[in-house]
This record gives sequence, structure tokens and C-alpha cells, in this order.
Amino acid sequence: MGSTATRHPLLVLGAACALLIYFQGAAQAVLVHHWTLDEDPVTGTAVDIAGASNGTIGSAVTSAPGIIGDAFQFTGGNPNSEVSIPAFSAAGLEQITVAFWMNPTANTTTTGFKRVISAADGFEIIIQQNTGQLGNNLYTNGSAYPLTPDPVVENQWIHVAMTSNLDGSGAGPQQIYVNGQLVADTPPLAKDAFAGGELKFGHRPGVGDNQRYTGLLDDIRIYNEVLSAQDIMDLAAVGLPDPLTLVVNTTTGAVSIKNGNTVALNPIGLGFYKIDSAAGGLKTDDASWNSLADQGIDAGGSALGDFNGDSSVDAADYTVWRDNLGQTEGDLLGGNGNGGTVDATDYELWKTHFGESGGGGGPGSGWDESGGSNAMQLIELRLAGASSIEAGQSLSLGQAYNTSIADMNLSFSYSGASGAMINGLVEYVAGPATAGVATPEPGSLALLLLAAPLLAVRRKKLAAALAFCLAPLLLAGQAQAVEVHRYTFNDGTANDSIGGATFNGVLVNPQGINRFAAGQLNLTGNNGAFNSAIAAGQDYTLSTARGAYVDLPNNMIRDAVVLPDGTAGNQAGAVSFETWYTVDTIRTSARVYHFGNQNGGAEDSATVGTGGTGTSDIGLEPSGNNMDVLRVQSRFNQTAAVATILDAPAPSPPGVQQHVVVTYDHDDLSAGPNGTTKVYINGALEMTGLIPGDPATGGLFLDAFESAGDINNWLGRSMFNNNPLLDAAINEFRVYDHAMTLAQVQSSNTAGPTLAGTPKAPTLFVDRATGGVTLVNEEASAFEVTSYTISSAAGSLNPAGWTSIHDSSASWTEQSNTRLKLMESETGAGTAGNLAPGVPLSLGAAYQKSPFQDLTFDYKLSDGTMGAGFVKYTGAGIGRSDLNADGSLTIADWEIFLANNYTSLTGLSATAAYLKGDLDFDLDNDFDDYRLFQADYDAANGVGAFAALGASVPEPSSIVLAALALGLVARRQGWRRAQA
Repeated sequence: MGSTATRHPLLVLGAACALLIYFQGAAQAVLVHHWTLDEDPVTGTAVDIAGASNGTIGSAVTSAPGIIGDAFQFTGGNPNSEVSIPAFSAAGLEQITVAFWMNPTANTTTTGFKRVISAADGFEIIIQQNTGQLGNNLYTNGSAYPLTPDPVVENQWIHVAMTSNLDGSGAGPQQIYVNGQLVADTPPLAKDAFAGGELKFGHRPGVGDNQRYTGLLDDIRIYNEVLSAQDIMDLAAVGLPDPLTLVVNTTTGAVSIKNGNTVALNPIGLGFYKIDSAAGGLKTDDASWNSLADQGIDAGGSALGDFNGDSSVDAADYTVWRDNLGQTEGDLLGGNGNGGTVDATDYELWKTHFGESGGGGGPGSGWDESGGSNAMQLIELRLAGASSIEAGQSLSLGQAYNTSIADMNLSFSYSGASGAMINGLVEYVAGPATAGVATPEPGSLALLLLAAPLLAVRRKKLAAALAFCLAPLLLAGQAQAVEVHRYTFNDGTANDSIGGATFNGVLVNPQGINRFAAGQLNLTGNNGAFNSAIAAGQDYTLSTARGAYVDLPNNMIRDAVVLPDGTAGNQAGAVSFETWYTVDTIRTSARVYHFGNQNGGAEDSATVGTGGTGTSDIGLEPSGNNMDVLRVQSRFNQTAAVATILDAPAPSPPGVQQHVVVTYDHDDLSAGPNGTTKVYINGALEMTGLIPGDPATGGLFLDAFESAGDINNWLGRSMFNNNPLLDAAINEFRVYDHAMTLAQVQSSNTAGPTLAGTPKAPTLFVDRATGGVTLVNEEASAFEVTSYTISSAAGSLNPAGWTSIHDSSASWTEQSNTRLKLMESETGAGTAGNLAPGVPLSLGAAYQKSPFQDLTFDYKLSDGTMGAGFVKYTGAGIGRSDLNADGSLTIADWEIFLANNYTSLTGLSATAAYLKGDLDFDLDNDFDDYRLFQADYDAANGVGAFAALGASVPEPSSIVLAALALGLVARRQGWRRAQA
């Protein structure tokens, strides 16, 4: 019984590592240089992991998916499109093998040699000008060198190995291997030694820009030996495709030929196939076997559904069908040929063959089944050439398997364009036939309203990325959502446990008021004085910026949306965002996440903009529109006509964890011609809307991320400077490269976020109204706290009101009791730190009621677990100018203010200074603070109330009066000087 041998990217990497170990361990062939080209080019260095020849990456080099990890993309003609190794030595490389992966994308047959890897004439690998052949110019000084018999094909990955042997006779053999096969083997030519010097990838030192290579390079290796043919074949096998697979459904009898590779390399050619069954388990009748000839695959003329005869069945053919609907069929190309009217049966042909190519090749170029077929053998032959099957694509052969016999002992062989026979794989599956990709039904009125430009633009991405995603997108069954990024925060970082280190986030936290706690990103410290909002538009390169957010890597959304990663289920033009969060304080237009770009500019973490023309963004607001809704907002180029706002009936409730999934799918036309946005809240579909943009005018929303990229990817921060930071805790955030289904959302909602490795953690509750502090076990089982520390940078702790555990238990000892830190631990035997579920342990009035909510909490449990705990605030905080913190603004507060007017507050903590009248937090009590107190007093007691204090307030001392008067005079003189 056969099975599919698919290749997961991690397995590819593992195989590459195994090969590396193998070759490094072999005495006869040492890997002396190895550039993986997996780095982010912005780092500036291409690391040689086997040697010491690191390269400098030019600013025009970019990163793209490669065969083994990532690859470098070179742009021909750009003087900064190169990697330079300034002092490369060829000592010890008289016998050499250079192996690498390449995918040229342009200019292969233009004037000017294209220098792929080059140091000088006599030490380079080139693309021959005009012909596009690959040349091995290692140790030949260009006088004569071997060439590949055929030109390289643009937009196709190939593995290349060049060998050269500069032996003692003065001339040695040279070879070229392509995809593991020897294609050029010359008489001795290698004769010119290379002294060393600058080595470049993508160019050659000292030649013109017209000789720059255009395309991708991946995994460049240099060995100090001529590798054997088997060694080179093993290297190439890491990225070469698996053979075709015959997929047999033992329940339905459906049979298909599938390119099961998950890494999109070159298509596999199919020019002949044979299926054998010794038990006679095949069906050849027309109702069962739907041969490639019957389907018109690559037939001369027009394929079925190719109504305009352009050799492909696409959206333009739908337009032809629509325009001729109800008319006489006549000479409708690719029609059903019934001579009647253009009707739904013609539409079904288009639907069935949508995405296929072929036809237009003239008579005799299609498939023929005259080779003889019966219950023991099915045979088809393409009359000329070979059909191409992309990675992930399947060609159906109908219900050709006889389920009543079901011996499950079929064999499958085929040949490509070369005619060499290959033994294919056989995979047996059970269950109902997989549904095809959904296409609109003709009975819908909306179908008749879809314009030709609309569908043409909708599919424009497919042609540009044919090698990666055309066939899987159009012909594959219902795909599963593939998770590409996951941020659990369980390890106290914003690392990506799925996407890897490249996509790790960074906590931007200048003043340290937020942290990772209990497996969550705790942003509940994002509140200003008196629990006010903190604006997003601060310069976060400065240490004075308040609040915190997580900065995620650029273009992570673009990559998930438009670059299929080869994993089964990936879908271009779709993305899903999933998160769990708990709001602490509702703040209008704060974002759980905000992704995109603004004004087409570069990333700006220092300050943010107002969202002007050019902004394209995706954001989730727990409370939008004056705090009365949960809002998902998507904008395309920041115009009202192309913005989608979806509002839930109510905002996210404070203190209750919410599970929210947002999906975007350009291929789901249920909401509009540009696709559908869906919002799921706590496992239920709550909102559906269109995706912004007009495909008829090139406004494909997710393309904004493809072209401009998402350069501001933030958790907890908005891109717009007038919005507040998020005041909440984010438990987990995930990104999928597919639109999640309702069933997938519900399953994830049931499973919940990823549990932290040590979920037990106490929570510190702080009552802003009373100053009371309690420890609470919110877990399901009891545990024992053996030490804790409560800290406040603002000095908002109250040692006098602290009821420590030590106060009632001699087994505990206090280590610190200041306004900045309260700390105690268990130093003897006892159970005073035991916390039963839900039972609070009071620590007294340990919080000094003040404008500041900056408490942090660390703990240790009896099992050795240590961590940062959550701090949750309850109750109403005091108002500004309530200096005695009794909940009301009275003459008593004025007395405190007056007693400290123009006294030195230097050296006091922020809280202590506030309690002496520093209302603007600049560590003094001056005229500015006086004005604030006056305004607050009138606001609390009525207009004119402060002026009415005149007769009732105690007279300040003459010194204070004089100081106040001098302050007033000085301030007025300052005003006059400023106005002069």
C-alpha cells in the first residue's frame, strides 16, 4: 500500500541539517563555507556558518521564501543589490564544488553576462548573455568553460552544483549538475588559479550594473573537494519534488493524480500514465472513468470552459458566459456543444474547470486513451509534450476505482516530457469526496452583477504567484486554517512559538510600568494620573514615554496573506486573527491590535499619525464609538468609501475574558465583490461585512499589505496619536494564513488559550476607594505563598496601613516596609501563606490612595514557583486635588495645599509630592498647581465656591502670603515678557 511522502518545511530543514552533518563529517569533502541566506537583510550581514567569510548585504536585497528557510531576492540593475565578501580566500580550494539553489526571475537572455556568484574572470558562476545558459567559469579565465545545454527557466527553482579540479597537470575537469543530474562534463579546462579577493553574490566586482543577477538565491555552499554524483544528488533531493501520487477514495471510488508536494518548486510534467490492478479493480465506462482526454485537458483548440479561447479557464470566461446567457450557443468556444442555448450547463463546465490551462495548441496536442484500457489497466498518453501539475494540484479521473472489489493493491507509473518512466505513489483515503473550492452559483442575481474587470482583478494575484499558489487555491478541497504565528506570553516574552525567532515581538516599556504576568501580556498599567488614558502618540524612543505596547515584526501580516508557505491549507488572499483578552478599564478606540501602514511611509515607533490618505489598517477595539460597542475597523487608503466598520451591540465588559476571531477572505463573496469580513465573539458569529476596497479599480484590500506592507504591527497601541493605549491584559494572540471556519473558531473557543507551564499564581487586588489590598487565589486548587513583593515607583504604598502576614504569624519576616516596596517571606514553619480558592488574604490598607496605579507584584510559592502576578484595581479612585484622599474636595484640602505652597518638594516621591499639592506632577507646588486646585474646587462645589472661601479659610502666614504674592508678580511679569 502506497502513501504520500509530503515534505514539511521543518523536515526539509532537518534533512538539510542532516546533509550538513554528513558532509562535514566526511573526510574527503569538507564544507568550508555555507551561507544559508536566512537572515533578515536589514541586519546587514550574511553569515558564513561554516567558515569566517561573512558578507555585507546591500540595501536593495530583500528576503523571500526559499527552498530551505528563506532566500535572498536580488534586483538586477540596482547598485545596492548584492552581497559582498571583501577578502575571500581560495586557498585550499583547488578542488571545489559550489552548490546552491537559484530562481532567476528576469533578464536571463538579455545583453550582458549575469554574474550569479563571482569574484573575477576565472572564479565565477554566470548566466550567459543572450542565450540564458549557465556557465561554470571556475579556474578558466573565461577562455572556455562548460555551459548547460538549455537556458535557465525564469520563475523556476533549480538546484545547481558546479565542480572544478585545478590539478597539477595544469588543466582539470569541470562539471555542471542541475537538480542532481549531470548536464555538462567537459575535457580538462580548469587551469587558471584564483589568488583571492572580493567575492559577490548577484554581481561581479568592477563590472556594470547591467550584469547584475535578477532573482533569488538560497543555501550557497562551497566544498574543498569535487563531490560525487551521489553526494550532489543528495543535496538536490532536499528540495526536489516527490513523485506524483495516485489518490484513491475507497468509499466513493474517486481517483485523482496529485502533486502532493507542499513546497512549491517547479511543476511536475505528466506525458503518460498507467494504472494497474491485478484484481481487475478499475472501471473504464464513460460514467466512471473521466479521462484527461474526456476532460479536454491541454487539448488542441479550447479546453472545456475556455469560452474566449485564451488557453486558460478564468474569470474572463465567466464574463463571456454571462454576456451570452440565454442566447444560441452557436460557436461558443469550450461550450458543451449541445447546439442549444448558453445555459447553466455551460456555467457548470466553467465552474468545474476553473483554473485549468490548456487548449489553443492546435490539433493533436491533447490526451488520447487509445493505448488500451480495461478493468486491469488504465492508460493515457499525451500526443505531444507534457501537462504541468503544480504543487498541491490534482487532476481528477472520476470514479475509476471499483469499490466492490477494493483490493487496495493498485500500482501507478508515469512519465514526464523526457519519457523516462517513474514509479508514482498510491494513497488510499476513505470518506466522502472532498468538496471543491466554492464558486458562485448561476441562480444568484449577484452572479449577473459581477463585472468582468472585477473578477479579472480578483484573480490577478494568481498569475503573479503561479508557482506558489495557483493550483492549490483553485483546485484543492476545503482547506484548514494554518496557524503561522502564536504569542502565548507564557515564558515572559513576546516570542512567536509558531513562526520562530524572526517573528518575535518586543515589549516597548520605557518606564517599566507594564509586564508579562501569569502567562499574559499585562497592560493594565496603561493608565495615567487618576486612571486617565495615556495617548498612543508619544515618542517611545524616549525614557519619559509612559505606558507600554508590543511591537511585532514588519510584514508578518503581508506574508501570512499573500505568500503561501507550502503547508497544506495555506490560502492566499485570506487571514485570520485570534485573541483572548480581558479589559481592565474601558477606553474609547484603544486597540487590542492595530496593523498596517500610514501615509505610505516607513515605520515610526517614535510618534504616530492621524491616519491620513494612504493609511491601510486592521484594528480591534474593545470599546469604540464612545465606549458603546466592540468595533472591528478596516480601512483601505483611508477614505470613507473603502472603510468597513463592524460594531457589536456592546463593548467588551471589564474583568471578563473575551475570545475574538476576525477573518478576512477575498474569495468569500457572500458579503460583497471584494470578499467578506467575519467577527466571532466567544465562539459565535456576531458580525459579517464586506472587505473594503473596489476590485474593479484595483482596490483589493489585502493587496495594500502586499504592496506597502504592514510596518506598524502593534499589540496594545493604536497607529493614531489621539487614541489611548490599551488598558487590558492580552492572554494570547494568533495569526492564521487562512479564513477560519465557524467550526474551527468554536473548537478553539472550547480549548481556550495555551496554558502557562505554571498556571498557579496569586492575584493582588487593590481597592482604589479604601486603599485596601488583598491576596486572592483565583485558581481551582489551593497553594501556599512563601514570599511576595509589592513595589511602586511612584511611592504609592502605605507602610503604616500594611497588615503584613508577619503581624499575625511569627513564621514570616518583613524585609522591606517603605513607600516604594513592601516585602516579606516565610522564614519558619507554618501555614500562614496558604491560599484557598477564592478566599482573600487581607494585607490591610497598604495602598496610599493617590493618582498613581503603578503597583507591581512578585511572588514565590512553596513548590518553588516564582513569577509576576496580576494587579487588579477595583473601586473608584480619588479626584484631583483631594489631597487628604477622603473622597471629597473641601477646605481641608485647601489647608494642605496652602501649607505646602512654594515649599521645596525636591527628593520626594511622586505620590508624596502630590499629597503636598503637586497637582501637575513637576515636583513643586506653585501657581500652576494653584490654578488647577481652584478649577477642581469650583468643579466639585460649584462655580465661585473657591472665591467664597475667602472669609472662611484660615489666614496663611505672612511669609507664605509674601511668597504667593511674589509668585503671582513673577508669573505676571513673565507673562508680560513673553507677550512683549
